[in-house]
Amino acid sequence: MRAFVLGVVLAVGCGGASVPPPEEPEEEEEEEGPIVAVTLRFEEAPSDEATDTPHTRVVLVQIAPDEGRSTAEVGTFAGVCQHIAPDVGAVLAARCWWAGFGARVTVLREGDDLVAYGVRLDEHAPASDPEEAARMTLPENARLDPILPATLRGQ
Repeated sequence: MRAFVLGVVLAVGCGGASVPPPEEPEEEEEEEGPIVAVTLRFEEAPSDEATDTPHTRVVLVQIAPDEGRSTAEVGTFAGVCQHIAPDVGAVLAARCWWAGFGARVTVLREGDDLVAYGVRLDEHAPASDPEEAARMTLPENARLDPILPATLRGQ
């Protein structure tokens, strides 16, 4: 019995323990980029004199620290434009509408780009296919801070 116990003690004390698994290399975390404010700006455009339809110029705006403000024109649309709650996955959205027709603008993040798509709307016809209307490059790894009206924040 004494020999058995001595053998167990020697086995455990001299390498009977399991070998620890090799350490996995740590994944490199991407460095967080700057916080960039983004919004859609609406500007009055000349009305259609024949029909007296108002038009709105829509501009995509980003304000980045160290880089200042940059803009890209999305387009001029019939009607009065306003921010609306963006769909899931979208950063910003707007709807322009007047007397049964207008447009919808949706802004998505695609990698390090901000892309605005426009869809023409008519209450008597199906919506048009989305068309890319503007594209802006964001600073690398930018974190977005959409500027929205108070009624849409937190939705």
